[in-house]
Amino acid sequence: MARTAKSPQARSGAELVVERIRLRLARALGEKVRAADLAAVERRLAGAEGAHRARLHALFSLAEAEKDCLDCAVAVAVEPALGPVFATLQGQPGRFLPTEVALRLLFAHGPEPILRPTSALIAWGMVERVPGRPGEPDMIEADEEIVEWFFGRLTPDLLSGVALAKAEAPRPLDEWQIEAQAARLRRILAARQCVRVTIPGLPGSGRSSFAAAIVEALGVKAVLAEPAAGAPDFRSTFQRLQRTALLGDLALIWQGDPGSWPTDVPVAPLQFVTVEPGQVPARRRGLVDVVLPMPALSRESLERLTAEYLPRLAGDVLSPLGSPRIVDLSDAAAQQMRTAEEFRAMLRERTRERTRGIGRLADLAYDWNDLVLPPRTRDLLESIEQEARLRHALLKQPEKERLFGAAALLTVMMSGPPGTGKSMSGQVLANALGLDLMLIDMGATVSKFVGETAKNLTAAFRAARDANCAIMFEEADSLFARRTDADSVNARHANADTGHLLQLIEGHDGLVMLSTNRRANIDTAFLRRMRFIVEFPMPGREERNRLWEKLLAPLGVAARARAAMAEALAEAHELSPAQIKAAALSGAYLAEASGKPIALGHLTEGVMREFLKEGRLAKVSAPVAALPRRRAHA
Repeated sequence: MARTAKSPQARSGAELVVERIRLRLARALGEKVRAADLAAVERRLAGAEGAHRARLHALFSLAEAEKDCLDCAVAVAVEPALGPVFATLQGQPGRFLPTEVALRLLFAHGPEPILRPTSALIAWGMVERVPGRPGEPDMIEADEEIVEWFFGRLTPDLLSGVALAKAEAPRPLDEWQIEAQAARLRRILAARQCVRVTIPGLPGSGRSSFAAAIVEALGVKAVLAEPAAGAPDFRSTFQRLQRTALLGDLALIWQGDPGSWPTDVPVAPLQFVTVEPGQVPARRRGLVDVVLPMPALSRESLERLTAEYLPRLAGDVLSPLGSPRIVDLSDAAAQQMRTAEEFRAMLRERTRERTRGIGRLADLAYDWNDLVLPPRTRDLLESIEQEARLRHALLKQPEKERLFGAAALLTVMMSGPPGTGKSMSGQVLANALGLDLMLIDMGATVSKFVGETAKNLTAAFRAARDANCAIMFEEADSLFARRTDADSVNARHANADTGHLLQLIEGHDGLVMLSTNRRANIDTAFLRRMRFIVEFPMPGREERNRLWEKLLAPLGVAARARAAMAEALAEAHELSPAQIKAAALSGAYLAEASGKPIALGHLTEGVMREFLKEGRLAKVSAPVAALPRRRAHA
């Protein structure tokens, strides 16, 4: 359908091109055409009305024959009535699109082909060959976007297979060093090089905003491009998007690596690709690749962002060791959260999703008041929390960071008999620092298949980093055991896994905890790399007394009776904290079943059951009683 023409006083480049080709067609078919009329159209095309056409010619360095070829293709697309005229000129009825035969007749071009594979019109997809019948030359059809450009319109919305959006540049953060990044890119672009900037970082960490801020500093506009999954004919979409970027003086920000970039398609001068840490786009000839890892944000920047996004939030929501991503703050602001509890609940759900399939998220139900430990053990645990809180302030000074950064890792080895409070202490530490805790079962992590253990360990540390949570390896001695002489294939692979784990620990910036029941079996290389080694001995009589009192209180035992029971049980039985809790629970069930208040006899029977679990004989003051049978209610 022909487009409606504007008034003669103001015509688009497309309409002037139609007039130019109409006059040339008429003259080629023997009609009388005044040279002054044709010259007037040419002058107007060379002026402001043909500015978009002239810009396209200059940007793509079109030869004269290519310019005429594009004019013919655009003219037929704008005014289909010219199609039969072309068919008459070419002597091919029904072929309404121009061919190179028509171009030679209209413009007296030589016999050399115009649309070679290296032609800019083909390379940039501005025209397409339309095959004719056998023995007939190909017809030439203009791309719809190019036709719109001749009307003075840039229409990226015509693209399929990719979602586009305008990128708004936020106020830059100090860590981004926008001016320095922009100056670096200006030097490359000044040498007429095409640049692809790769920004590795976590999703939601502000990668696209970082790119948009750099683009704004360069004085151009940014467009976010997100490839649709499984989109057909990505090459064509890629080609048209690169052409659109060049025409509109746009910088493309690819949200995710779109995959292998076609090697036969030219590219626009500047584009960014946001990827996850460790990913690198495939190299492509003709591109200068620059990698700008997403800068880590300082505590001060995080506090400022939190105040901006969540000014109504009550309470301290930032962990001294970790931070929410920018997308978390943005989403919380959109949900109008007002309390720290709401915000932490949202973060916990996101942590659960980010660690799914890797580890188990611990329920952080305990705090410092729940721990009953020897003074030395508790002091060390409190020192860990203190160092975590002071670490940022100490290491933000460059010289201290240089000297002590590698030694200031927050790595903790907890060793002691089963049930002495290692896992509970890990939960208390994570809770106190405002972190979620991911528990890793080493039995499920270690694999007999070569390479699988290293892969599982890498995934665990990546998940802890991505989810911004503490990580705790339970029963660590299954992998952290002493390395063996490499006298067998299995031994060599086991030692390789051990070395890999050491590298992961040294490269991790968060809280890493390991628990073991057999410290003597742990490789000394691991012990040297532990910032803290915390021993959990069996509780003495005083600790046992406090544990019994703490556990009997919520069971409803009166204060005076509770003190007497606790003292008697602590004096008589050496149990771990876990065994004391289990014995108290058994006693509560026995009392409930008997319909009587909990008494020393119920608790003693609970103790007996704990000894029987271990196959130990014990003298107790009351016989073992089973729960009385009750008839189930209908």
